[in-house]
Amino acid sequence: MKLDLPQCKIRYFVFILYNFLYVTYMLGYTSQTYYLGTLILFCLMNLFMIVKKGGILKKALREFKLGMGYVLVFFIISIVIQIYNMDFQSYLYSGLLRISLPILNAFLFVNSVDSKDYKYFFNVLLARFALNFVWEFYKDFNFAGLLSISWSESSSSMESSMAHDFIVMEVYFLSRKDNKKAFVSMLLCMLSMKRLSFILAPILFVLAKKLPEINKPVKKSLLRSLKIVAILSPFFMFALYSKASQNFFQNVFNMDLNLKMGGRIAIYDTVVNNIPYFNGYGSINAFLSKFVYSVFGTYWNATLHNDFIRIYYETTIVGVVVLANNLVELSKKNYWNFIIVAYLIFVGITSHILNYFSVWVTFYMIIMCTQKESDENKELENKMER
Repeated sequence: MKLDLPQCKIRYFVFILYNFLYVTYMLGYTSQTYYLGTLILFCLMNLFMIVKKGGILKKALREFKLGMGYVLVFFIISIVIQIYNMDFQSYLYSGLLRISLPILNAFLFVNSVDSKDYKYFFNVLLARFALNFVWEFYKDFNFAGLLSISWSESSSSMESSMAHDFIVMEVYFLSRKDNKKAFVSMLLCMLSMKRLSFILAPILFVLAKKLPEINKPVKKSLLRSLKIVAILSPFFMFALYSKASQNFFQNVFNMDLNLKMGGRIAIYDTVVNNIPYFNGYGSINAFLSKFVYSVFGTYWNATLHNDFIRIYYETTIVGVVVLANNLVELSKKNYWNFIIVAYLIFVGITSHILNYFSVWVTFYMIIMCTQKESDENKELENKMER
């Protein structure tokens, strides 16, 4: 029986290896050096094929520029800040590598792999996330595990950040009308128990068939509104984190706001009250990692749970504006992509997502593959009209 494989078989197997090594890294068996190295090898192989065929890097060029645009702004502002502080740190470069590599990978991928072969790679991504989830939580696949799920407390014995991966995969498969894979993604997303994705996953699955116009360009008013929300979010969160807000919720609702928000305010206070100065991209979490371990002897909660506040402090309001604008602009041509971007922005406001590598690998592959296919369909329609 002949295996159903894409034309680029060797690169396909390297991509499978990268995903397997990512699973082993997430489960604590290998170093991140192996999966990052394999992904870089995959990128180099795609670049080699482009050069070999005499091709030009022109597919999804707009999306590539938007993605690398905010990376470049982060870099320039951070360098200026580090020069001012005379404190040059490697976390800037490692952090920028982690947010730029998914963009570069997707760009080289769409320029070297045929559109008809995309399905093979996205099937591998879904298999990767499913394998990771089952491998990590197989002991909880029972009735007691299901009963442990609590939406009000946002907790479960199977709680995992992979909920973000699964919701992105679900949206992708819904956009392709592949309901079986979308259902698997939805189910695993709900088992992973993150409040927003737990609610959104079944809603999207049910409403998908009732949204016939979803492949049309997004209304400008929606794009503008999402940008404004993202840009203003740090200031809203500053007000919510204030002592006045905490006292209000305590006095009126008898609610400990910090406790209700999973300790986010305490982490924020730890940063603003103890960090000597903000030193560009990556400096806050680098500080938290050292401070929390030295004080509490653990790395738990060594991450600021609000990406837009972090970017505000590390790269100024300019970084926030560019990030918000470019992410939203990536979604303007397709409502499915808009749903993904809106979800990621909301997570970035209420938690942290920028440093969650796997989401961005999948996200940029979806964005750029979608755009390339859309361009190819338009070219075909124009040829038929002639």
